[in-house]
Amino acid sequence: WVDTQRVQFKKLQQKAAKEGNTISTRLTQNRIQRLESIGFVWSIRDDWQKHYHELVEFNTEFGHCNVPARYAQNHRLGIWVTSQRQQYKQLKQILAGAISNRSIPLTGARIRMLEKIGFVWSLRSSEIIAENWQLRFAELCEYKTQFGHCNVPSRYEANRPLAAWCGSQRTNYRQYTSAREQGM
Repeated sequence: WVDTQRVQFKKLQQKAAKEGNTISTRLTQNRIQRLESIGFVWSIRDDWQKHYHELVEFNTEFGHCNVPARYAQNHRLGIWVTSQRQQYKQLKQILAGAISNRSIPLTGARIRMLEKIGFVWSLRSSEIIAENWQLRFAELCEYKTQFGHCNVPSRYEANRPLAAWCGSQRTNYRQYTSAREQGM
């Protein structure tokens, strides 16, 4: 029975991909939602639940779900988190009619699960940027307390994000002073 549901779901996905072709299936949207509401996995090779639990552990340890795309401790988790954000963006574009309908594994149930643990869909919002700036500034203050200066090396292994942030601040400052000198 379970295999039949998966086959029917795959037929629906193929139908959506080839709009216009009618494929008879007993799997309705209501049935899909009911199955997803209890955590039904459409693809046996689906690692979504595994990565979700890894994200919950990451959130417990670090207090947020913003896994770096190149997260050294779990490279696949970083890729998976980036993929969730991309799929969410595509869903929004489909709903807005900006792109054609295509099969996207991110479901409403999965969106709710991620939001329940504080998942942030866009890391570019001004609020997130401000929080990140405050976090790095606090880390820089700790660095100064420890070392007596703010000259964080560009390859500071103990805190690479802080090193990158300091480099960005210096670049931003140079651009700011250059623009000011040119009367902009």
